[in-house]
Amino acid sequence: MSETFQFFKQYEAALATHTLGRALEWYDEVDSTNTQAKRRLAAGAAADGLAVTAFSQTAGRGRLGHTWENAAGAGLYISFVTQALPATLLPLVPVACGVAVAELLRETAGCEAGVKWPNDVIVREHKIAGILCEGVNGRGICGIGINLLQDEAYFVRAGLPYGTSLLLETGRAPETALLAAGLANRLEPWLDSLERDGGTALLAALRACCISLGREVRAISPQGELCGRAVDLDGEGRLVIETAAGRTAVSAGEVRLRTARGYL
Repeated sequence: MSETFQFFKQYEAALATHTLGRALEWYDEVDSTNTQAKRRLAAGAAADGLAVTAFSQTAGRGRLGHTWENAAGAGLYISFVTQALPATLLPLVPVACGVAVAELLRETAGCEAGVKWPNDVIVREHKIAGILCEGVNGRGICGIGINLLQDEAYFVRAGLPYGTSLLLETGRAPETALLAAGLANRLEPWLDSLERDGGTALLAALRACCISLGREVRAISPQGELCGRAVDLDGEGRLVIETAAGRTAVSAGEVRLRTARGYL
């Protein structure tokens, strides 16, 4: 039985969504699953909920133009195309992805996963997953990468001292197909909830798992640096930072968040 056939068989058996991930495209190699999803969207070939996944990416991307380190076959690299959403709700799509990934890792791998604002997923103070969401004509493209099989030597070679993987955290990694289906199963309800309550439930879930809250942080942007204590999230998912001058809400946009210790 081919690896691709086995992937589809496991994935379809585990998928419990109505729309998200029902259409799935699997590639041996792409430049970026987000870029491929955008190509499919531009060609009119992307149904709502399309999932694009790959064994390897040659030009994976992260937030703020950063590259995403890809180890072929060692991670889950997947992008979902959402249904059309009001512009006011699109900024909450990355929040939904972060919460869904954290839930997935807690429930399927037993990891104490949390979210570093805005949407890096952290286990034991190390980054295990990254998210890049892009808006295209009112629809979100949700790119998610989860480290599965990388060892310590990989992160040393890549210069990623804060990186980790499911293998390092648990001694094992689930089947990629089961993880992909489980992610879709958890992400769809959060996306559906946005139009019902405007993100109220989602933001409550983020507050409960956001490791940035309560920490002294630095919000770094092209406009400068804001230092203070992260105290809350507002109704748009912005991080509220308290300084001696008062409280300021910062949006993810072009902001990098750091603490006195560095990345976290």
